Amino acid sequence: MTSRPWLALLGMMFGCSTASDPLVPSTVRLESGSYRYVTTTSSGKPLLEGTLTLAFADDTIPDEDSDQGGACCHWTITGAWESHWIPGADTTLEIGPQVGSGELRGAILHGEQEGRLLLDLNPYFADNNTGFNAERLGDRLVGTWSWTAFDGPRTSGSFTAVRQ
Repeated sequence: MTSRPWLALLGMMFGCSTASDPLVPSTVRLESGSYRYVTTTSSGKPLLEGTLTLAFADDTIPDEDSDQGGACCHWTITGAWESHWIPGADTTLEIGPQVGSGELRGAILHGEQEGRLLLDLNPYFADNNTGFNAERLGDRLVGTWSWTAFDGPRTSGSFTAVRQ
């Protein structure tokens, strides 16, 4: 029997969710720490697994008067990421620079997407960006990932991260 730890991780991430999980209000302080995550293709096939290490500044709650990120956000989340292909994933799929490791920055959005997290895996790049857009459900982050370039979106899918 072949051991597939990612299957167990997917089961824990998706099998434990309920429709009654409340969205954590944007005024609730998030806990810094490590989040184990899995990404999937747009058709739901497992793609990558990895770890996000997130540090939330004391002023992570958006403040439109001191907005440093333009109209969307206040960049007060810092951290790192690392990821690798899940065994059996389609490694020919073009997904941008999200295999390996690196720094990240993030923000809690305001306006139309109030309370959602935006995580930029390639901070300070003007092109070839990979990012996560997520809502907080208890100790999980659930949302989408995308790879974009100057000419627009290239590839996307979904992801789920669970706080360790």
